[in-house]
Amino acid sequence: MGEVAVIQTKDLLSQGDLNVLRNSKFRGFDDHEIGYARSVCAHLQLNPLLNQIHFVKRENKDGTFTITVQVGIDGFRLAAERTDRYAGSDDAIFEYKGSARYPLKASVTVYKMVDGVRVPYTASARWEEYYPGDTAKEGFM
Repeated sequence: MGEVAVIQTKDLLSQGDLNVLRNSKFRGFDDHEIGYARSVCAHLQLNPLLNQIHFVKRENKDGTFTITVQVGIDGFRLAAERTDRYAGSDDAIFEYKGSARYPLKASVTVYKMVDGVRVPYTASARWEEYYPGDTAKEGFM
C-alpha cells in the first residue's frame, strides 16, 4: 500500500500529424489545448487521425471554452481488443414506430470470452434519453 502506479505512455502523434490536425480536427485550438489533447492521446493510446478519439471545443455560457474528450467507436473497439477477451459484436438492431424518421431504440450485442465461453452482453440506447431537443438553444445531436 502507498505505492504510486507509474503509467508508461507513448506519444502517437508526430509533428507532421500535429500539423495536419491543427488544420482539421484541432482547428481553433491553441497550443495549450493541443498539448492537452496530445497528452490524453498518449495516456489512452488512441489516435485522433484514426477517429479513435475526438476533442470537441464548446463555448460555455460565460464565454470561456471547454474541451470535451469523446472516445469514438473505433477507440472503444481497440480498448476491448486490448483486453484479449473481446469476441466480436453483432450489428445494431434499430426499433422504429410506424413511419418515424428516428429509431425509438438501438440495441447492440457485444461478446466477451469468459472462462473460455463466448458470452453475449446486450445494451440499448433510447432516442428519448439522448436527444437534446429540436431548438438550437437545446442543442443538436
